[in-house]
This record gives sequence, C-alpha cells and structure tokens, in this order.
Amino acid sequence: MRLLSLIFFTSLRQAFRRKFLATLILACFLVLLLSLALAQLSLDDKGRITVDFGVASIQLLLVGLAVFFGSNFISMDLTQKNLWMILTKPVRPSLFFLGRYLSLAFLLVLATIAMSFLLVSFFIFLDIPIQRILFYTLFGFLLESWLILAFVVFFSSYVSSYLVVFYCLSLFFISHFVDSLYFFLKENSGFFSLVFQKVFYLIPNLESVNWKTQLINQDSLAFMDFITSSLYIFVWIGFVLSGGLILMEKREF
Repeated sequence: MRLLSLIFFTSLRQAFRRKFLATLILACFLVLLLSLALAQLSLDDKGRITVDFGVASIQLLLVGLAVFFGSNFISMDLTQKNLWMILTKPVRPSLFFLGRYLSLAFLLVLATIAMSFLLVSFFIFLDIPIQRILFYTLFGFLLESWLILAFVVFFSSYVSSYLVVFYCLSLFFISHFVDSLYFFLKENSGFFSLVFQKVFYLIPNLESVNWKTQLINQDSLAFMDFITSSLYIFVWIGFVLSGGLILMEKREF
C-alpha cells in the first residue's frame, strides 16, 4: 500500500508538471464554453439545447482526456527510461501501472468537478433548473471515462499508442450502439446473426450509464437503476483493468 500511494502521488506530480495537461484542461473549458454559446444561437427551446450541448461536451471531453492523455502518459512510461529505473526497485509492473491508473482516474475526477462547476454556473446564469438527474448524468460520464481508461491500460500492454487511441475510440462509439445492433441482429435469423449476438455480450454497454436523454426530457431516474448500472460499469472496470495489469506483468521491459 505504501508503494502504491507513492506511485500515485508521484504520478500526480508528474502530470501537473507537464505543461500540456494545463493546456488540455484549458482547451476543455474553451470547448465547453463555445458549445454552450452556440446553443444560445438556437431560436427554439434554448434551455433543452443548452443542456444537450453542455452535457454532451463534458462527455466527449472526458473520453478525450481518458484516451489521449492516458495513452500518452502510459506510452511515455513504456518508451522512456523512467519506468526501467523504477522497475529495478522492488516494484512489480502491475503495481506501477495500477498507481498510474488511479492517478489518471483521479485527474478525471478533478476535470469532471471543474467542468461540472462551470456547467452549473452557466445554468444558474441562464435560469435553467438544476435537477438531481444532472449529477447522475455527470457521474455516468465519469464512470464511462474510467472504463475507457481501463481499456487504455489493457491495449497499451501489447499495441502502440496510436492503435490504443483507435481501439478505444472505436470501442467508445460501438459500446453506445450495442443495444441497437443487438436488436437489429435479433430480428434476423442465421448463423452469423446468432454468432454476433453472443459477441455483443463481450462488449460493455455504455448506454447503461448514459442518462442524457432522461436529463433533457426531465425524466426521473430510479435510485436502484442508478446503483445497478453503476455496479455494472464497476465490474467491467475491474475485469478490464485486471486483464491489463496481468498483461503488463507478463510483458518484458
């Protein structure tokens, strides 16, 4: 535990020392402000469009942070000498990358809080009602980014950083269409249809924590649905991250 906490805080210090992190966070704020400003140009139902633009921007920005910053951070560990120097000490690769993951996940929490504060401030300024479902939705986006970050660790164990970005972004978009694809295949019979129906069980369903539609339509969300969907994503995070750490352990450095 002491080694893990040391890796965690060291990773945070390294992240804050890198200038591109501050630049990336600033870019996130600018994109969020721009999207909210563009929503105000609409003539119809500005409130709903502002909510839609605002939460969609946070969702995409969190995924972008998880994919691009995560892959860049881990790929530098794999290509530079600092990882080799650390591994000469009694630190296992799995423990090192677990500390990296936890530090990056914490940075995503900070980014979520910062962008949520900006979004809520904008809503207050525009007299848009703030409901509990908004915070459920933002937490769902955070869970989504944590899972994508776990896949970054998993894919980084055996492919280059460029392929990690491609795989994770592809997985993100596919995971949001799993329900639709499964419904389409279920309506068709045949060998390949049955095979692909089984394959879709191996893909996480990110729509389970995407409550943006309920937020825009001002629908309520049952607390038990929130808990079960969150646990579903946590199970996926544990499964994917464990697989990635095992692969990191077997990799030769």
